[in-house]
Amino acid sequence: LEARALLLQGRVLARMGRREEGLQSLSKALETSEQFPGARSQVLDALARLFTETNRTALATLYFKRSLELKKEIGDKMGEAISLQGLALQYSQLGETKQAISYYKKSLKCHQQADNHPGITNVFSRLTAALLQTMDYEQAESLLDQAKKITEVTSPSYAHNLGMEAELQWIKYKNQDAANSLFKKTINLFRKSGDYYGIGIAQLRWGRCYQHNQLSQKAASCFKRAITSFEKAGVI
Repeated sequence: LEARALLLQGRVLARMGRREEGLQSLSKALETSEQFPGARSQVLDALARLFTETNRTALATLYFKRSLELKKEIGDKMGEAISLQGLALQYSQLGETKQAISYYKKSLKCHQQADNHPGITNVFSRLTAALLQTMDYEQAESLLDQAKKITEVTSPSYAHNLGMEAELQWIKYKNQDAANSLFKKTINLFRKSGDYYGIGIAQLRWGRCYQHNQLSQKAASCFKRAITSFEKAGVI
């Protein structure tokens, strides 16, 4: 009970921006959870996320891997999926996209084994984004087709997927009209839900498409709107 209380306290403090206090609570939780592998794995995940936020990448990777080992020992498939996804995000932020793709695929398999529908749709979306970065358009399109069958229209993944479909229309099929229409629909969906981060991601994708066609002024306009949206979202 003490470990879980400290874990909750650490998470709340970290979300409030009081990261050093959060780190202290989570470190105490780690000390008191040695006999409880389920709780300990959650503490390790929370510490890993905190280290990611503070750019301590080596520690973040180490703690995600330690958490993953514990979850494998106790047969926690859902937990494995979460730790694997954390590692994928970590490698993605480091620019190691191929490594990120490998972990996303492992995470997806665990989510499927646990029959975790929200997790499956979330990883589908993140994996597709990573595949687009490596210009693997065939596999990205295949994943989007699968995602359409299971993603709820109200899910944030649905809007993100529309944005990626727009990118495919622009880059792969050279259909700018269809792409522009999809980008507008994507941004409208995010605007309705007040998701400024989602708007920023869509504007970034749109800007990269214009950049691909060497339309620098339009690209710059999209990038400027993306920065404004990220500022509103509080991520920069």
